[in-house]
Amino acid sequence: MKIPILVLAPLLAAPAFAADAAQADVPALVRAQTRFAVSVYRRLGAAPGDLFFSPYSVFAALGMTYDGAGGRTRAEIEKVLAPGLSGERLGAAFARLDRELAERAADDGCSLSVANALWGQRGARFRAPFLARVRQGYGAGFRPADFERDPEGARAAVNAWVSRETRGRIGDLVGRGVFDRDTRLALVDAVYFHARWQSAFERRNTADGAFYADGRRAVRVPFMAQTETFGYAETPELQEIELPYRGGDFSFVVVLPRARAGLPALERGLTPAVLSGWLARLSPREVEAILPKLELKRSFRLDAVLKSLGLGAAFSRANADFSGINGRRAPDPKALYLSAALHEAYVSVDEEGTTAAAATAMLMRGVGAMREELPPVFRADHPFLFLIRDRRSGAILFLGRFSEPRRARGSKDPLAS
Repeated sequence: MKIPILVLAPLLAAPAFAADAAQADVPALVRAQTRFAVSVYRRLGAAPGDLFFSPYSVFAALGMTYDGAGGRTRAEIEKVLAPGLSGERLGAAFARLDRELAERAADDGCSLSVANALWGQRGARFRAPFLARVRQGYGAGFRPADFERDPEGARAAVNAWVSRETRGRIGDLVGRGVFDRDTRLALVDAVYFHARWQSAFERRNTADGAFYADGRRAVRVPFMAQTETFGYAETPELQEIELPYRGGDFSFVVVLPRARAGLPALERGLTPAVLSGWLARLSPREVEAILPKLELKRSFRLDAVLKSLGLGAAFSRANADFSGINGRRAPDPKALYLSAALHEAYVSVDEEGTTAAAATAMLMRGVGAMREELPPVFRADHPFLFLIRDRRSGAILFLGRFSEPRRARGSKDPLAS
């Protein structure tokens, strides 16, 4: 089986101490990514319905803009992403984490691919130090595009690249009319993940049952079932379960409120410390796991979310400073500002395992051990929070909420008794 690995450009030669410093910064980077993931989730989660996104992908795309920012704009991006990891430390730590995830995925037999690329207006000048930093930190190569004369051609090229990097799961990240003659640069990240369960569910045990959408309305969906030893924890308010993928480094975690309509309250109390506390409580225990099969695809404009996190200057035509990209700043008509932040994510969970993919585009324009007892039952038949993480570093690759399932055909429900 051919295993995709992270798409990374060769790193420039550097002293051994630089590599050691990047390794030392990885834990701080993961903490920053977790904080960012929770902040974005809380804002996107204010709207009803299912939710799924890749904080890892959004973080990477925004990290590339940091490498070209200056002044107030740079300070705002650094504060939102990773306070304390200033300058080239952020990109170096990200490159190190990327490499570690790739190595673990390859060792485990999982497919994990993270790719980054830039599309810049043909003929426009972009500073060599910026292009070198994003290549070294994020593996992002530069591709010319003609936004001025052929914005639809540029859109087709970006979407084709995203589709290829996500194995066809994300096919139309950039919609019609998003690129126009004033677009100057698109910074794009794509993530693809596929892994099989360490303990697969037997299809013969899958049967339809009631999932209580919004905590009350019953919708019939297929549920997978097995009794096995998984990471498990419980409190009076919730249950947690962690299902490892083959190799054991990556896992799927579900946080299920006890009350059928309890997810909103759980979400209101969600903080990075709370999330870390949930994950720290997990310990091996035999559990009867009953989980719905699910397939979600969601797309977002993240402009308002990122502004609410503190990135006002980056999206301001008058105040943005991305002079590190092309040497221009307002009021120069060739100065750049963020005009849109696009994100789309997909996940499928079935008896064999999980497939997940996501893509993010940042667009820029010019200014112009236990006693014997029955195993607990973990029946995820009402809205829940879930995530896909790397268990060693703690990095959260994907985060979501399942609350609005599709109706299933048939009526067989042996699990309901």
